[in-house]
Amino acid sequence: MRSSPALRGEPVLGDKKRWLGILGGIVGTSALLALCLLLGAWAYGYRRYSLHESRLRRLNEQRPNADLVTQALRAEGGILQGTARSGVELDGLLARDLIRGDRTVILSKAADAAEARVFFVGDMVYIIYFGNDQAMRDYVCVGR
Repeated sequence: MRSSPALRGEPVLGDKKRWLGILGGIVGTSALLALCLLLGAWAYGYRRYSLHESRLRRLNEQRPNADLVTQALRAEGGILQGTARSGVELDGLLARDLIRGDRTVILSKAADAAEARVFFVGDMVYIIYFGNDQAMRDYVCVGR
């Protein structure tokens, strides 16, 4: 039976190969941990966005009117940030509240709508577009 290096009188802490192995293990474990955390954060963000997106898509299929949408979102704790009746007003709302997102898409959809309402729902921003008949026409969902 072999005895440990410490019992044989050999230096335990001076072995360079051992320290390189320990260091390599620490670096490898840290890299795997960072990768797992990164993938977890990405998956959480994707899931969060897809839930809101599918919710708005189903709502849009029903074509509810503006007042009904506003009442429903307020009942859930959503906050109506403002209403815009033109692309310029909507751009002002976006700039005022520091809403990130693709402004070209948001403003291009506003050109086809009579009114756009901006809601803060949790950590997301809903921009919902309504037509002249006050029925929901389209939406954009972005993170805050």
